[in-house]
Amino acid sequence: MYSSEENNEQLYKESIEKEMENAMNGFNTSIMLYGVTGSGKTHTVFGNLGYRDIQNASSNENGIIYYCFEYLSKLQGIECRMSYIEIYNEQVKDLLGTDDNLAVNETARGEVVIQGVIQEEISSFEQMIALVRSGNQRRKMAKTNANAFSSRSHAILQLYVKSKQGRTVLSSKISFIDLAGSERVDLTQNKGRLSSSRHPTR
Repeated sequence: MYSSEENNEQLYKESIEKEMENAMNGFNTSIMLYGVTGSGKTHTVFGNLGYRDIQNASSNENGIIYYCFEYLSKLQGIECRMSYIEIYNEQVKDLLGTDDNLAVNETARGEVVIQGVIQEEISSFEQMIALVRSGNQRRKMAKTNANAFSSRSHAILQLYVKSKQGRTVLSSKISFIDLAGSERVDLTQNKGRLSSSRHPTR
């Protein structure tokens, strides 16, 4: 358990870095954030990248995804692709593209596949950061009494990693899941209004 006195870097080093090591050994891993509106889920995952206007961010703290990217960028023989989707009102939206209603299917092997989702190849640490910031600009937000910029949707960012160890090539998927806030209406006074801004990703 972590209190408000711990920071995101400490959380990463104590709980997340080991999961990154497992991913490099070919294991899929998921990092899920859930809780009430205003509890800091999006801030924990994205840090200042989660703000629409970085100049007015209330904190300069990096999120755990920053440290995960940093970890990958220091490794040799790594190939990485990234997808970023939003789930709202039972529709799947590609935050790195233009499709607002992606189809989700299950293969004969029981694997869930999102049809047509863009998987951007990552060639630099700076590119990863730019893609995350661009995707977050397209997320649905609304103001509530508990949070000025509350995520009104579930967001799933996935990294598809191939690592070469000698003649062996290992593949894994790292999923960061930022769930929409579970909330009390009497606290948030949420009436369901949304704001959504779109910015070209290319």
